[in-house]
Parts: sequence; structure tokens; C-alpha cells
Amino acid sequence: MDRNWTYVTDIPDNYHITDLKHYIQENQCTLTWKWPENIQYVLMVCTVDSPLEEEQQQESKVYTREEYKANKGYKIQLHNMGRYHIRVCAYRHIDAQKCVYDQQDDRNSIAFNWGKSIVKYAIKYGSTFLKKTKTTKIELYSEMFITKEILCYVKKEGSIPASIDDGISYPFIHDILPGMNKLPEIEIGKQDQIRIFLNDSKKYGHIFTLVPM
Repeated sequence: MDRNWTYVTDIPDNYHITDLKHYIQENQCTLTWKWPENIQYVLMVCTVDSPLEEEQQQESKVYTREEYKANKGYKIQLHNMGRYHIRVCAYRHIDAQKCVYDQQDDRNSIAFNWGKSIVKYAIKYGSTFLKKTKTTKIELYSEMFITKEILCYVKKEGSIPASIDDGISYPFIHDILPGMNKLPEIEIGKQDQIRIFLNDSKKYGHIFTLVPM
């Protein structure tokens, strides 16, 4: 946010943005809302939470009523996968001050998820003949770069783990690059089975789908 702006929290009823709606077509989101009669400008604030970026991304832009009419709303190009948070606030110039009416409720704000990437994986076990352990190879195919913190593998004795909590969880030690990735071989017990999981399905489940090859 611009530190030269003045944020007004005591907002008159006739300065409230209402009826904010959105629809998505391909990679473009169109926003519409009801303008207060005496407001000619709004401040658009778009924040994107993506596990693919180290920092939260935020963009702010002043948008005019005339631009809104000409474009039949406000259009956002959706380039990054993640959760989008958008807020529309009334904006005015008063005695050379830039005043933002800092409305924070569900009438002027929306949030939605966009994009999903498929991650394919294969687990290959070596021979256990005359051995107490077996060599295990993990291969993953990803459409995009994935930081190592997003994925883990879970080991369980006797059967394939049903969930991230159904066994012992181990972190990945390398990031996943676009394309085929072959992880370093590991040695596990003769009766052990492993499976790949998202570390936090609530946080990443709307972005990634894990599929066996």
C-alpha cells in the first residue's frame, strides 16, 4: 500500500462498495460491483498466496468509473496458481489528500482459488532376495517447479500408507523441477512400503493433484 494515502475507517454508508462478483473464463477474471453514486474512483487491491512464491504478491491500482464502463468491469489476468484475495475500496481526492475508504467486509471483497497442476509419481522397489532391506527409487513428473517443502514421502511397514499420518513422514531434500525428476535411491525395510503426499493438503490441495504413473 502507498504510505502517502490516508485510510479512512469510519466510512459513510453511501461510500460502501457492494455486490462484488466475479467470473472466470480461461485465465481471465472479470469483476463487477455496485458503485456508490458519488464515487468516481476505487482502489483495487489484489493479493495472491502461492506456494510457488516465497513472498505474498500484492498489487494495488486506482480504477475509474469510466474505465469500468468501457471495460464492462475490471479484468485480471490470472498468471499464478494460488489463492486470490481481491478487495475494492472507494477512493477520493480531498484537499490534495488521497483518501481510501478502508472497507473490510464480504460486500467488497472476494477470494477464490485458480489453477491446478498434476504431479505424477512412480515408486520402484529393488530385489529383497537374501536381504533385510530393499533399494527404493522415486520418480516424479511435474508440470512446474515445486519447492521441497510441499511434498513428503511416508513409510509404513506391511502396507501402503493411507494418509500422511499413517506411518513415518520424511521430507524431500531437493526441489522438484519441471519435467522428470529422479530422486536419490533410499534403503528401506524389506516389508516397508512408501507413498508420496502433500505436506499440507489444506494449503496445497487446490493447487496440486498427485497421480501414480
